[in-house]
Amino acid sequence: LQFFNPCRAAFGLARFPRQPYQGCVGEVITPMTPVRTDTIAAAIESTIPGLAAAGNTPLLGALGTAAGMFGAEDRRALVLLSDGFHNCPINSSLDDISHAIDTLAANAIRTYAIGFGQAGEVPNDTLGQLAVQTQGGYYDVTSAAGFDPLAWDPATALQSAYKSILVDALQLEAAADPAGLIRAGERNRHEFFVSDLDRKVAVFVSWAGPLKQRPDLIIRSSDGRDVHFRQTLPGVGFRDGTTFTLVKIDPAFLNLPGRISDRPWSLELALHPEGSTQKTVPYQWSVLTDSALALKGEVAMPAPRTGATLTLTARFTQNGRTPALPATVWARVARPQQALGNWLGAARVSMEELVQVPETRDGEALTPLLRKIIYLTEFRKQPFAGGTVLDTVRLYDDGTHGDSAAGDGVYSGRYEGATVAGTYAFEFNASGRTARGLPFDRNQRLERHIPMKADSAHADVIRLPAGEKGFDTFEITLRPADDYGNLLGPGRQHLILWEATAGEFTQPAIDHLDGTYSRRLKLPSAIEAGSVDLTFLVGDSPFRLNLEKALRPHAGVPVGWLIVWLVLLAVILYRLLAAQNR
Repeated sequence: LQFFNPCRAAFGLARFPRQPYQGCVGEVITPMTPVRTDTIAAAIESTIPGLAAAGNTPLLGALGTAAGMFGAEDRRALVLLSDGFHNCPINSSLDDISHAIDTLAANAIRTYAIGFGQAGEVPNDTLGQLAVQTQGGYYDVTSAAGFDPLAWDPATALQSAYKSILVDALQLEAAADPAGLIRAGERNRHEFFVSDLDRKVAVFVSWAGPLKQRPDLIIRSSDGRDVHFRQTLPGVGFRDGTTFTLVKIDPAFLNLPGRISDRPWSLELALHPEGSTQKTVPYQWSVLTDSALALKGEVAMPAPRTGATLTLTARFTQNGRTPALPATVWARVARPQQALGNWLGAARVSMEELVQVPETRDGEALTPLLRKIIYLTEFRKQPFAGGTVLDTVRLYDDGTHGDSAAGDGVYSGRYEGATVAGTYAFEFNASGRTARGLPFDRNQRLERHIPMKADSAHADVIRLPAGEKGFDTFEITLRPADDYGNLLGPGRQHLILWEATAGEFTQPAIDHLDGTYSRRLKLPSAIEAGSVDLTFLVGDSPFRLNLEKALRPHAGVPVGWLIVWLVLLAVILYRLLAAQNR
């Protein structure tokens, strides 16, 4: 913020809920203040380290508190970091959350939502909707998914998410954005290009957790000379953190002879043998630029649901106009291998096992689903494996493959592999040469949550033994799924609306934590089951069925076997009577 937008940006900090806990409200920690060296130091060195995690997630109160911090700024961005479902107050509805999203969108507050926690604890569908409807961004930091699952670490993934948010919010460009692993005693080398259209450059390297000794970082410009950023150099600065180094290079250095050419720059990272107790250290490096050449990636779908055909678009602009720069553009897609709802449905936890998890933690009441997740991850050591499958899509600017017009600087392609519910990551990569013939690379990463839209709701109905006189009770069990085998999964009872043309549902729906939900219908005995219709609204998918037709038939005994049993019984009785007579 300070390097790319000096004297113009302001920031603020808020948390939720207020501490000590005073209800379902947010709390302003740092009001909006200009970005300066002293305000940055206060936030990094004291304010943020002083925050402590606590129970309850008043998502609505937090959004309202944060939105109220803005004034008359031209561009406003809100970054939301959450590790759980909105649960404070517990009686809030989906309509309340939708209204909050509409309010943010109406006030042009771009919202960037980061889900950070255990897989299953984070409401990715809500966070994804929040980001899309406010034209912000969504980032899922819950499992080792994505393009570099072996190098994935929640710390570097979270740092990368914040970096991507700043790139988008400040309208910057990313020339590189990979992750990797480095071992003690190793030296890793990476190359990147800086072109004549780049005005400022920042090299950002981060690693997972504090180390005994900071990794060595060497940056060389295109003429092969070291950029001694820790010395006093015109146009070069740096900032060190416990888990990162940020090197800033502005025109005073870039405009020197030999700094920019058709040869690449390089970055070397070395970890001393005594620098870490870990065998391997995950790290991430990025090259960010304030550039006249911009790449904007987009993911469009006719409806956010599994099975939708996605249109991937990469749009080039140079100083706001379409450049006549031929480029090679690809999109990599990391799609989930397994839906979270299916994993939670298949991983059975008995009631005897569930009671081993306390009903509260840190003053927060835990839902049965959260207790199941805790049991699976902490007791059974069975975390969500997830896994990803990588696909590659070539984008064209030739009027084909979904491209609307040839030569307009807009590259397009279609993707039809979105058949598993979950988070999809899209990495746009473009390379080419500027008008002066200098090479450039552009990289942008987006994430989208593609939800399951119910295509079926298998219903199982049983008539319970006689209870209250004059009434019959039916237990109805639903198992919503789509045509691709994705289950709605547990923890989604709020997405199901139950209705009947007669009788009443006497209790709330029960979540069996395996993808099924049940509810009891109390019906006057004088009303025939065949005259009652049931309607279920799963999300926005309606289903209707007749109570009698869905009723599970009573198990009958075949007539042949009944005769055999009667004959055997008669023989046994005859022999008993005969024995008594003797």
